[in-house]
Amino acid sequence: WFLLITFLGAVLYAPNTFDAMTYHMTRIMHWLQNENVSYFATNDQRLNFQLPLAEYIIMHIQLLLTKDYFANLIQWNAFITTLVTASLIASELNLNRKTQLLACFITATIPNVIFQAQSTQNDLTVGSFLLLFVLFMLKLRRKITFSTMFLAGLSMGLALAAKGTAFLYVGILGLAFAFWILLNSGKLWLLNALKCSVIVIVGISLLAPIFYRNYMYYHSILPANPEKNQNSIYIVSDRTPSELIRTFVRSMSLHLGTPSAQWNNNLQNFLEWLFGPKYLTTQNTNRGKIPPRIAFSLHEDCIGNLLHLVLFFLASAIILFSVFYKKRYCPAKYLQKDISYFTFLSLLVMIFMFTSLCYSPWRARYHVPLFCLFTVSIAYCIHFYIPRWLRGVLYILLFCNGIYFLHSNEAHPIGWSKLTGLTVEKLKRQKNEHLTDRNTFDSLNRLKDFLQNRNIREIMFHNTSNQRDYPIFKFLGTATQKDGIRVKRVDCYAEEIEKYNIPYLLLFHKNEK
Repeated sequence: WFLLITFLGAVLYAPNTFDAMTYHMTRIMHWLQNENVSYFATNDQRLNFQLPLAEYIIMHIQLLLTKDYFANLIQWNAFITTLVTASLIASELNLNRKTQLLACFITATIPNVIFQAQSTQNDLTVGSFLLLFVLFMLKLRRKITFSTMFLAGLSMGLALAAKGTAFLYVGILGLAFAFWILLNSGKLWLLNALKCSVIVIVGISLLAPIFYRNYMYYHSILPANPEKNQNSIYIVSDRTPSELIRTFVRSMSLHLGTPSAQWNNNLQNFLEWLFGPKYLTTQNTNRGKIPPRIAFSLHEDCIGNLLHLVLFFLASAIILFSVFYKKRYCPAKYLQKDISYFTFLSLLVMIFMFTSLCYSPWRARYHVPLFCLFTVSIAYCIHFYIPRWLRGVLYILLFCNGIYFLHSNEAHPIGWSKLTGLTVEKLKRQKNEHLTDRNTFDSLNRLKDFLQNRNIREIMFHNTSNQRDYPIFKFLGTATQKDGIRVKRVDCYAEEIEKYNIPYLLLFHKNEK
């Protein structure tokens, strides 16, 4: 059911989220129009320097179909890959078939995963490659073979080529697994360390062309915000112990929102009282511009995973307590060593990610790979430690939680009325599904008529205030129609044009024919 509904949400709706229309899909239109993936003149440098793997895949599909019908299916395929890989990781840790299926089920009920599976965001794509990386690294702890090292390096490189946050995940996961592998190597640790260097070589070799091009254009292999010459707004700058604790709590607060406004306000007031004024204003909250706020959202950028966070904390406490408690109540002692280390590794990754990224309301989606990693420990704890009657309660709770979010996506609503009222005509996606209001739809129609009536075949375009560009390309038929209007961007800072208080600047070039 989860696969079916997310598939319908991915196919029935055009890419309509903010990031999709500002740069994910927009850069694809430029590539198709230019017939290459070279950097191009633009005032929004994200169209150039953001890591491009997911968009490359979408571009090839769109090139074959000349439509964006299957653009969202990249993430949906990553959803399937994540489910299968979570169960394979459980298998690699010697968990039985029921626990493997339970890990798959828990992954399918993560709200952020459900929402991401229907969009053109790339966090779930990163998560699928990172889980594959974890799977192959787990295999290496048993036996080091060239094929497994190559696959681990390939998974690592693909994750890094999809999104910058993968560098943080790969860094901490790589170090933890390297320690685990070398710990089991005995006297051969140096030889095995040299062998494992193949993983790094394969992974980095995939990124070499991207690094080279970024350095040639921006003098940095991973530029953060080159058009404003600012340091990264993503990584924390204040690393004092007290501030790192506050940063951890801010990151965790992204997943603490509930539908109860009173609960959210009370918890917010408690955190402000506990941590003082510095909790709200600091360089670690997106340069102090966005104070942390506990809220409940059904938008894919801000959706939290409260239930799964609570279950992971409980599972971690139970699993690690069973290791250090003298009497050691453990129903499956032969599994305890590996699953305990894996749970500790997951905790380590959570602490690292929660204290490394600056707070922003939309950063919850950066935690998608992290929550996918949690599911194996949760499944193990539920199956081996929880009484059977309570197990059934948790299954129902997880299922109801997943169903609620499955049918509550603001950007891709698939409610019961929509499912029961589907017809062939309703399956035809309308262009205005890219837009938020009818006025913008009518304005773009008038713009297209104006340009075609005057035989204008090319325009120079400047978009200010981070506006949605993709609908303009779609309406003008850029790169998708033979008579489409070519679009070039004005390469200058937004501040130079924003002073005129106009949303778009268009310079026409009339066809001489």
